[in-house]
Amino acid sequence: MSVLVYSESWEGTFRKSTFEAVSYASETAKLVGTDVIALSFGEVADEELGKLGNYGANKVLSATGVNKGDSEATTNLFAENVADATVIIFANTYTSKMIAPRLAAKLKAGIASNVISIPSSTSPIAVNRKSFSGKAIEKTVINSDKAIITLAPNAFGLIECGGSCSIDKISASEKGSVTIEGEEIASGKISLEEAEIIVSAGRGLKGPENWGMIE
Repeated sequence: MSVLVYSESWEGTFRKSTFEAVSYASETAKLVGTDVIALSFGEVADEELGKLGNYGANKVLSATGVNKGDSEATTNLFAENVADATVIIFANTYTSKMIAPRLAAKLKAGIASNVISIPSSTSPIAVNRKSFSGKAIEKTVINSDKAIITLAPNAFGLIECGGSCSIDKISASEKGSVTIEGEEIASGKISLEEAEIIVSAGRGLKGPENWGMIE
């Protein structure tokens, strides 16, 4: 029995959303009385992978030969390493939104999105999630043997535990059918989902020449 968490990286490094997902997985694992296994795709240095231990991961499975953009290959790899997991955690990212629903269909597992709390019950899994565009909070119960949870952005926070983790290198038994010919990565400004504080402005500024005050 374990809690499996997707540890997404960007150009070989982890962001806040990944550490938040691992922190959430760690707190959930404490309720179940089990360990946290993190699954990482792509080229990530061992030093960077080791940072996941600080947020509660006990073991990291690193698949260097799998591109996270290949949702078929990543879903298959999740399925191959999910046998012992009762709960699977995803952050709120574009890649997670590609993998989690496919994995739910493949495993015939219940899935809850926009989750904002750790489970109030573990048998079955019961969580609170945002609904109606965040205007309401809904209690969701997942009755399947395996439960998939995707977090709402900035809903849980980071919990450092100062722990360490082992690192195992794994590979996919089968390739996906997706061919990735190139990637365009936005850079220069922080993602809204990663921002601690968001400042907005409107018509009161009159014109674009006044936006400097807000920036």
